[in-house]
Order: sequence, then structure tokens, then C-alpha cells
Amino acid sequence: MKARLNKHHKYIIDFDTYSGSKYKLLLQQFIDNTWNTFVEWNPLWRNKVKLGPADTWSAQETIALIAHPLLKQLRATKHGYAYVPDEDVPDSLKTHNIEHDEAKYNWVLDEIIWALGEIAALESNAPELDSSIELFDTSGESWVLRDLTDEEELAFNKFRTEHDAYDARIQNGCALFGNYFQSLWD
Repeated sequence: MKARLNKHHKYIIDFDTYSGSKYKLLLQQFIDNTWNTFVEWNPLWRNKVKLGPADTWSAQETIALIAHPLLKQLRATKHGYAYVPDEDVPDSLKTHNIEHDEAKYNWVLDEIIWALGEIAALESNAPELDSSIELFDTSGESWVLRDLTDEEELAFNKFRTEHDAYDARIQNGCALFGNYFQSLWD
């Protein structure tokens, strides 16, 4: 996968620096008619993303590989935050105090970043089953699920509970990514 994103975005005038409304309008029209038209026309400055066949075998991993570092950078450099309702955050962040709105948004971003990092296998925190537990009897021609001892069954149930919670957290991060996709701005 190769990606080259346009560094020459459309230019919009900061109107606060110009006091006369006549000059604001003229300058913005000039920019729209010249520079922005040139940027749209120039094929060297268009966004280009080239994907190979292997990139679609695991599209969720490819998307996570691109989005994970982008969102980490957004988290570090953002200048604002979106509204996050109380039902999307844990109880410890639920409040009607406006001072906690940024903390809610940061929690949402952290959950999305964590989930994408796990999907891209950049930072695996997946629970692992104790390697001493053999689930299958492989002595015959086919694998057969063997009877577990009480200790092994407790360890397996603990693993399954931890893994279900791990998967649920990834699913929640992906759901938050979808819900707040339009709010990922700086």
C-alpha cells in the first residue's frame, strides 16, 4: 500500500486579519479563482492511494494501520473536541458538567486508538491461554476435544471470560469510530 496525501490543501483566508469587508471578499474570490483552481487541476497535487490485492485480504487491518497513527497524532495535537453523550462513556465520566466534555472526548479517542492498535496488531494485549493446557487429544487420526481437569477448566473459563471482554472492548472501539467518524477533526 502506498499513500501520498496532498499537502497543498485549499487555502481559506483568515478573515480576522483583514478589517475591511470589501477586501475580504475580493481576496477570497482571487484565492478561489486562482490558487484553489490550480490545486484541483494539478495532477501532481491530488491525493493518491494505491492498494494492492493483499491490502484487501484483511481490509480492517489495512484501515487500522492507516487510521491508528493518524488518530494518535490527532489526540496529541487537537485544539477542540466534539460533544459526547453520557451513554457512550463509563460511569466515572458521566456528568453534566461542561468541564468534563473534553475528558469524555479524550476517552472516546483513547478507546478508538486502542481498538485500532489491537486490530492492526501493533500492540497486542490479547489474553493468552496457558500453554500447559491441552484442549485436544491429538494422539489419534483426528483431533478430539478432551476432558479437562477442574483446574484446567477454571483456567479455560477465566481465559474465555477475559477474551470475551477483550473482544467487546475492540467492538466498542470500532462502534465509537463509526459513531464519531465525522467528529475526528482538529
